[in-house]
Amino acid sequence: MIKETWARNAMHFINRYINVPVIVGLNIPIIVLAKTTGGGLNKNIIEILESLSVAFVWIFGITVIFSYVRLGRALPLLKGFATYLMLAAGLIMLAAGFEFLESTGILLPLAIPHVQVIYFAHFAFFGALSTIILGFGKLAEPTGIYKDLMKVSDQI
Repeated sequence: MIKETWARNAMHFINRYINVPVIVGLNIPIIVLAKTTGGGLNKNIIEILESLSVAFVWIFGITVIFSYVRLGRALPLLKGFATYLMLAAGLIMLAAGFEFLESTGILLPLAIPHVQVIYFAHFAFFGALSTIILGFGKLAEPTGIYKDLMKVSDQI
């Protein structure tokens, strides 16, 4: 019951305050600032922009996951597809997390080389792409009553 109440409160907050246009709108100035100034930015500002970008990826990922939970509940036909897309969003968030941990220096005490962090991030991102492909495969195979309706429509 507690988890369900927390999820409802989180969905209410996301629906009310966070949506895709807001996230994209907040990212546009960051991207424009980073591209137009080139090498003229202070190193501290570049690190802050990197951290903000990762924060926006995480906010967007959480928004996507809650949206697909709602989609899977509303349309049972898309439940398998939504599950794979939630997993893909989680893997993309994991890839962004690796980049964030590497840029902040948190991984330095663990003696993980920079190249290894890049491998982890790419592995997570390519895993996300693979799960998206598997999710679209779930759309191609309807189940339950939808499968029966496909058989009936093929007979007509």
